[in-house]
Amino acid sequence: MSVCKYRGFTLVEVLISMVIMSLIITLAVSSYRYFFNFGNQDNIQDQDKALKRLTELQPINNAVRSSLAYYYLSGYEQQKKIFFQGEQRALSFITTKPALIDSPLAIGILLVRIDGAEDQLLYCELPLGSRDLSTFKVVDSDCDEGSKFEYLRANDISIDYFGWESRTDIENFTSGWFGRAEVNLTPKWFQNYDSGKTKLLPAYIRVTSIYEVGKKTWLPEELMWKLSEENPDSMRGNSNSEFEDL
Repeated sequence: MSVCKYRGFTLVEVLISMVIMSLIITLAVSSYRYFFNFGNQDNIQDQDKALKRLTELQPINNAVRSSLAYYYLSGYEQQKKIFFQGEQRALSFITTKPALIDSPLAIGILLVRIDGAEDQLLYCELPLGSRDLSTFKVVDSDCDEGSKFEYLRANDISIDYFGWESRTDIENFTSGWFGRAEVNLTPKWFQNYDSGKTKLLPAYIRVTSIYEVGKKTWLPEELMWKLSEENPDSMRGNSNSEFEDL
């Protein structure tokens, strides 16, 4: 008698699938909420303003989505690290599609400022090579020196990041090693994400905010950008020497 063996899904594979589905549902709900509200605008002038605003935001969205796993040399040992510094109120990264300056690569910055009773989310860009990436930290004056764009105004604006805690975790996941060990490795949300330590980019960047009751806006309270998938074998040059003249 022949015995048929069927291989089912492991618990970890189910958990990963659930996390991915939750992200897709979040994106779908945000998009549905926006388009539902947009479709019920009675004033044609408001619709024109909303369309104009979306057109203005598109290059900024493309710049954020085009974050690059850009390696720079750090410290006396000249270790290669990825430049991506994510915090709740500030984010700096390298973009391959600058929206505000004419350059093949740029330092992109998302900065949350307090402006009166509201928070202000600014996007600004600096030429790559104008700062030493090994010591770079976002400060308010960076968006005063470079080209900047006001993305939104709201209350309690915050930025967080979805991804793996380290490259080791994703390598163990893809190799199947952790399936034989008593560990539970899954991507998750972080309030701070330093790719110099994790050795890879996050998968998603999310901006959450709260609008005043009755305030007219054409943006959802939750925005999310999916970053391009990184090639794990990429080591994209050292920043300080290659692009100092750009």
